[in-house]
Amino acid sequence: HGNDWPRLLNYLTAPHVVVWSAAVASCAIPGVFAPIELLVKTRTGELQPFYHNAVRWTDGSMENDLPMQRLAELFNINHFIVSQVNPHAHILASAGGEEGFASRLLSFLKQQLKGYIGDVAELVLGTQSFRPLGVGLIPLITQKYEGDITILADLYLTDVLSLLRNFTREEFDNMVLRGERNTWKHIPRVRLHCMIEFMLDDCVNALKQQISTGGDNNSKTKIFMESRLPSYLQL
Repeated sequence: HGNDWPRLLNYLTAPHVVVWSAAVASCAIPGVFAPIELLVKTRTGELQPFYHNAVRWTDGSMENDLPMQRLAELFNINHFIVSQVNPHAHILASAGGEEGFASRLLSFLKQQLKGYIGDVAELVLGTQSFRPLGVGLIPLITQKYEGDITILADLYLTDVLSLLRNFTREEFDNMVLRGERNTWKHIPRVRLHCMIEFMLDDCVNALKQQISTGGDNNSKTKIFMESRLPSYLQL
């Protein structure tokens, strides 16, 4: 359905969906690969369609590449590390965390342009003539491609030209190495954010200890403190 919002699939929202069918659907780029049916496995091990009215699915990243709001609601998290490999994201993503005036200026201009396009789209997409643009093109341009930490892979023209073919083992190993090298510079920030997370959990545990030994009979407070789990344990 062209007007439906992309569906987030995980072990909570779709526990019976077969992983390989979801992966194939996520690779079904509109105009390149045909949409496919999602499959679920029954208790007897049989495969059946996710929907019985032959609904077919395509790549959801065209309209919502990073469903961060939904993930935050499901898993109680507010910090995202994004490994961004979509080729168009290199053009549309802001260079968050990059040093230098030129990088900050480029990020500012990108954000302003995306905001302007979004405002104009909101004004004109209600008309019949421009409504089809609101399904794929406008969300593709205006959506967010960055997290709190965004790892952008190096992208060369040869990579773009070979997107739709199978890579050799040597090319695959080279891409993995390039990805690792782009990740290394972000490791100090990841370590720092983890230290903050662990320190906050130590503070919560200290408060729980004080409450349990201080004779506090407030049952609601005790239930809240005892049921709280660190966010890194919920992933």
